[in-house]
Amino acid sequence: MVCLFAITAAAAASLIPLSASFALVPKNEVRSLRQIQTLRTSSSLFGTSESSGNILDSTFTGGYGASEEEESEAASIAAKIKSVNDFPVWIKAPRARKGSQRPRHRAWGGEGESPVQEKAGFDDTLEASPEKWLTQEDMNKKFRIEGVASDVLFCALAGSGKYAERDSCESKIAKWRMSGKFDETAFMADVKKGRTDLAVGYATFVGLNLFAVLNIALPTNPVASYLYSVIEILRQKVGLEYLV
Repeated sequence: MVCLFAITAAAAASLIPLSASFALVPKNEVRSLRQIQTLRTSSSLFGTSESSGNILDSTFTGGYGASEEEESEAASIAAKIKSVNDFPVWIKAPRARKGSQRPRHRAWGGEGESPVQEKAGFDDTLEASPEKWLTQEDMNKKFRIEGVASDVLFCALAGSGKYAERDSCESKIAKWRMSGKFDETAFMADVKKGRTDLAVGYATFVGLNLFAVLNIALPTNPVASYLYSVIEILRQKVGLEYLV
């Protein structure tokens, strides 16, 4: 997990600028280190030239690298959650309609996505409207949590998405309290699964872009077919079947 997050984030940050250079710079022109560095800093996927330089600082990793104290803080807040009714967005009884929309993976449009309650056509006064999605900001405000501990807790609830769904949270909270008291091991298992799904999704994103770059630069490269098969396995692993 340590290597996967670091390598994937680093590759993703440098891959898009590199692919852009194929389109912007003629093939017969020698690209200088200064040109490549300019492209990298101006169009980085995970940050800007004003960022700290640490890619993981601007990428949601579910609290990856959290200290024991930060994870314990997240677990202590999770222990206070008795049911989904503790969240302001779900104080009402569950709706009959679940809705067909699902939060997208952060690597595949999820970061720029709005919660379902802010999308066109949503009317909270109608029983036919789907359940609202929980945002990290709503969770932070309710439980007065922030920083890495907040990321850890929200990763457990939302997994690889930017928002959490009621049904999923109900299932997880019930699992954490299955023995009648809070089970920190079960909680951390959901945290680790969320981090894994995030890492695999980011790796799939990087892989598909690398596949595109290879086909542009070396269309007859035999590595392309092997890379495609690896991407297909990763895509199915985290439920990204909607990607073509």
